[in-house]
Amino acid sequence: MRPLTVFGAVCLVVSITMAYPVTYTFEITHGSLGIDILPDGLLTPDPVEVPVGGTFTMTINTSDNQIGEGDSFVLQNANIRNTEQVVLNITPFLGGGTATFPVGSAGVLGFNPVAPGQMPAGGAATIDTDVYVQGQVIVAGNPMANGTYSASQWLNETFTIDVTFNPIPVQVGQPFNVTLGGTFSYTVYIPDINGGPELGQTLEVEARMIPEPALGGIIAMGVGGAGMRLRRRNG
Repeated sequence: MRPLTVFGAVCLVVSITMAYPVTYTFEITHGSLGIDILPDGLLTPDPVEVPVGGTFTMTINTSDNQIGEGDSFVLQNANIRNTEQVVLNITPFLGGGTATFPVGSAGVLGFNPVAPGQMPAGGAATIDTDVYVQGQVIVAGNPMANGTYSASQWLNETFTIDVTFNPIPVQVGQPFNVTLGGTFSYTVYIPDINGGPELGQTLEVEARMIPEPALGGIIAMGVGGAGMRLRRRNG
């Protein structure tokens, strides 16, 4: 009977610690959103780079208790927004005035990959995904387009996002860093002028995994419980 009890306890530990798929939340520690308004010269300065902050989530499918080469991943929800206000000058050719992006008004709120990305040995991966953007701009001092304009939409295009993991391999549940980098573009439509500028946006962020207390607690509880079971039986 004793060997059967030990085998059962070991199975309990394996079933708890081998957590796949695992969804992680990452907090941005440093990042920027570069905005390039096309055609050039409509707004100044152009391009402009603004700092961003926030979080995003990623689900990683791992075949063992380590995250590393060969594992697949998908980017999911995001809340990445500008942390400083941006004021741009509108060219006199378009009537002059200013275009203001308030704090939190421009950013990325989600990803919808066409297929999972694959993690290579060095940790520098890519993933092809649609991007959900949200933006608000306040136009003032312009006779043609004064007002507040907002948009939130999927871009309905596929963009390649660079995703770098550091360090790998790493144990499931242990903190690690991720960087995201990519460029995407879309047109901001202003009804009053029946058109609008094209925005080219370059996202570059560094993020740190937020430890999940629940995951660590479950693993510790499972290992501790199994150890107590073995000690009782062996005693």
